[in-house]
Amino acid sequence: MNCERVKELLLTDYSDGLLSVQWQHEIEAHLGQCPECKALAQEIDQLAIAPFKTATTMKLDERVWLNIKEKIQPAPLEHVERTNPFEFIFNLMNGLKPALALTLLVFVMGTVTGLVINQPSQVATKVNVETTQENYLAYLMDTDTSTSNQGDLTESIEQYFL
Repeated sequence: MNCERVKELLLTDYSDGLLSVQWQHEIEAHLGQCPECKALAQEIDQLAIAPFKTATTMKLDERVWLNIKEKIQPAPLEHVERTNPFEFIFNLMNGLKPALALTLLVFVMGTVTGLVINQPSQVATKVNVETTQENYLAYLMDTDTSTSNQGDLTESIEQYFL
């Protein structure tokens, strides 16, 4: 066993007497071979263990223990009446009605506002698509239209190159 591990056990479980018999024998065997660890064990015994061996125990008044027990004892739980699950859900929904109504109102207002704002652009897009289709068809048929502003693009290929 290495010195680091022995020193750790000397400061904790060995001093408290919490080690198994096998571990105690291993530590005692190491202490017989290692003067540094043996000196540490003696110092721990003199400074940390010996004072408690000679100390007298004080008898505390019973009131002290009752006060401590009262302070650490958990408070009794309040009695909660059990209701059926449907009543619980109904009570929950009653509390949520204003929030649900507000959410629905915001949704409807947002939808209506979105439709009003986007409506002109949809109409303009539809007109532009119809005008573009009309110009394209006129170009293919090689005829002039009143809405066409493209001039040379409505001429036939032969007229353009000749």
